[in-house]
Amino acid sequence: MQLSKQHQEMELMVVAENLPDIISRFDGDGRFLFISKKIEELTGQPSSFYIGRRVDQSGFDYPFATRWNAVLDGVMRSKCEREFDFDFTDRHGADRFFIARAVPVLDTSGRLLNILVISSDHTERERAAAQTRAISEALRVADRRKNEYLATLAHELRGPLAPISSAVQLIKLSSHRPAREKAREVIERQVASLSALINDLMEVGRISAGKIEIENKPLPLQRIMERASESVTPHLSLKRQQLDLRMPDDDMWIMGDELRLVQVFTNVLTNASKYSPPETTVKVEQLSVNGKAVVNICDQGIGLTESQMQDVFDIFVQVHSVGVQSQGGLGIGLSLVKQLVELHGGDVSVSSDGLDQGSCFTVTLPLTQARESSSQQGAPLSSAPTPLDILVVDDNVDGATTLATLLDAMGHRAVTAFTGHDAVRIAQSQQLDMAFIDLGLPDISGVQVALTIRATSTGRKLPLFALTGLGRDEDFFLTRSAQFNEHLVKPLSMDELLRITESVANTNRTVSSSN
Repeated sequence: MQLSKQHQEMELMVVAENLPDIISRFDGDGRFLFISKKIEELTGQPSSFYIGRRVDQSGFDYPFATRWNAVLDGVMRSKCEREFDFDFTDRHGADRFFIARAVPVLDTSGRLLNILVISSDHTERERAAAQTRAISEALRVADRRKNEYLATLAHELRGPLAPISSAVQLIKLSSHRPAREKAREVIERQVASLSALINDLMEVGRISAGKIEIENKPLPLQRIMERASESVTPHLSLKRQQLDLRMPDDDMWIMGDELRLVQVFTNVLTNASKYSPPETTVKVEQLSVNGKAVVNICDQGIGLTESQMQDVFDIFVQVHSVGVQSQGGLGIGLSLVKQLVELHGGDVSVSSDGLDQGSCFTVTLPLTQARESSSQQGAPLSSAPTPLDILVVDDNVDGATTLATLLDAMGHRAVTAFTGHDAVRIAQSQQLDMAFIDLGLPDISGVQVALTIRATSTGRKLPLFALTGLGRDEDFFLTRSAQFNEHLVKPLSMDELLRITESVANTNRTVSSSN
């Protein structure tokens, strides 16, 4: 039974009003014959508003109307279906994405009667697809950076090993004192580089995890800059570079962590030296602007492009990672600078006129009116050598014996233990002044050693220092719980070793004099 035209229209309306899609129908002149009520949700206009109008007469913007008219005209001429997509901003200001199919309706003789258009809302699907594409691109970039980082890390770690190996062989084969002294300096310098590299890796991990603590106290910015300048002096001297340090006559005071801030400016100054030619000048200007301390560090180096300036503070990014401009490194330093400065309530930026035009890094920190009290300064440690009886516990035989030999050379008396049980036995049977204890021992852990020693009457007050390669927050928590006096991460510098032994010696002298 053939349905009447009126019945067909009614069926179309019923179907159209119950579909999530927007159904519309156009005559041969491109005028609306029908559009479902869903259009009102999108535009705010009732469906009756559109009947008899062309798309370009219905209040749509020009590009949208032009696109629809072109599609309808193409379907009329070709009498073929066409699928297209379009963006639309709804009456609430939300961006929507649609995929539409225009279908020509023909009579039995092939004559065009009208065009049926079904517009489906794919906004959520498109958003998900766009998000997936963005995640995929981010993962691709992250994967590329990871591969570059691992290759660079291997290069940077191998770099110091070659001169250390050569220096060791030189010490073994040469009896010439100047040559052996030079080899010692090489080893010291390369070990310091390795230590700094590992420390940066640990530091950036702690900051990224939000586990770093900033000690806030009033500090003179001049002192921080002077300490940072001292740290970078060897780099400058090696390239015969000058440091033009311009500071105001009056101290500028900020709130912060002195160690972290020295680290910030040392990294920026080192970076300026690294990427500048020999015999150039690094200029440092310190200003007070609107209640903030502003430090400009400008070099005469290789400069940065616009895109490089956008990426230079990203983690593991080296904007000059290849070619003659490459200077090594892991791409950690400036990312660490940015994070530490932001933890102090400040910001850091960079400017450059382009390649070979130098760069200028600007660090801004809030000023404070507070002053450092004399009680915060602390009394200097006595430098008078006092022999100590020291226990060195480490399952690395070379590490333990080398440290013990160094302590002996400093005038102390060192005894070694390579297991935890031996360490406990020695601590209970010998008179000791202090102990260095590694945490990873083959039988019982260094934490267990400390707890066992602390449980004895002689070991209750014995200074115990954890000396380990473990430097995570949980490792520091364990050593505090085990009542270690301090947690030291390998390698131990000579300055740290002197500080610790002098501190113990001073304490012993104070106790002896009071008795």
